[in-house]
Amino acid sequence: MILEFRSDRMDRKTILLLAMAFMVLWQCDQPTPRQDLQAGNLFIDSPAIEVEANVQKQDISVSFDYDTSQWIEIMDQAPFHLDLRYATPDNFVQRSIYPCGRCFLRRKAAQALIALRDSLIRSGYGLVIWDCYRPVQAQQALWTAYPHATYVTPPEKGSMHSRGLAIDVGLTDMAGRVLDLGSTFDYFGREAHRDYPGHPVRIQERRQLLDRWMESAGFAGIRTEWWHFSYRRMSAPLDSFQWTCLSGND
Repeated sequence: MILEFRSDRMDRKTILLLAMAFMVLWQCDQPTPRQDLQAGNLFIDSPAIEVEANVQKQDISVSFDYDTSQWIEIMDQAPFHLDLRYATPDNFVQRSIYPCGRCFLRRKAAQALIALRDSLIRSGYGLVIWDCYRPVQAQQALWTAYPHATYVTPPEKGSMHSRGLAIDVGLTDMAGRVLDLGSTFDYFGREAHRDYPGHPVRIQERRQLLDRWMESAGFAGIRTEWWHFSYRRMSAPLDSFQWTCLSGND
């Protein structure tokens, strides 16, 4: 902006007023400071200054401590409720044989189990899970404690648990409270057999309901343990893979 004037045509007061007006107009043309709300830095607005928001994109990655091409971990989340007994002394050998409680199955077996989720929720039920994959060294510990082939598979034969294809489960309500199915888990007696005739009708109906759900997913039971189911739609070798104990594991 250019102001042109001649002092011989203006008095001193007029010149002063024009000078003040010039200063006001000049200040209005200057850049004004404002706060950058995104970066939190004070900067000057000006065509000569280009401001870039320096936003760093955070890469979100999830790491696993096991071979995800072979295994899926079943988490303690409704309708699945983990009560992994061999990670505690609350089992028939009365000591822990796992370093901590985690539930793994071979991928296809795990996917078949997880596919039951919606049906269980709609029906108002859940599954308590007592055991999943069992390393061969843990199977040996069970056999050493109770070498009875009717209830514990000899290590040389190999348990379906040690192949990652077996799971021990019971029925719960949606709050995770275990329902009575005629005996406790790992009860070695006639009452645990599937063909035991002495249970009341409600127990028999619950067992049949559990059987139907598991069979629909490709799992089959065995005669002596109402809680044991093996996935029959694939085969897998015995495995000695031992999981690690992460923060929060028992």
